[in-house]
Amino acid sequence: MSRGNAYWSWCKAAQYADTTSENVRTTITTDKKESLTYCNHEGFGSVAATVNVGRPVTNYSSINGVQARFQAYSVAQVVLFDTPEFAHADGKNYPLPEGITLRKST
Repeated sequence: MSRGNAYWSWCKAAQYADTTSENVRTTITTDKKESLTYCNHEGFGSVAATVNVGRPVTNYSSINGVQARFQAYSVAQVVLFDTPEFAHADGKNYPLPEGITLRKST
């Protein structure tokens, strides 16, 4: 068993990976005073927290690079899931996260 697999097992992160939750539109102001919108996902956030801080948390600010991780998870949902839904500023759900444009393969 690799160290990563052992850690995954020891910290019991898998139980959070199977959590069904919605993508929640979240907007923050960065240190550069810019607006950043991403989708927060409770199940993914709990896994990230468990792996990074040793336990699930509801305040994700203790997770290094959490916004970029949520953005990457959203793109993974687009690629891997049949019908992901992401809330936008207009209150409607769309199959792509706000601000994401997929590149066409060549």
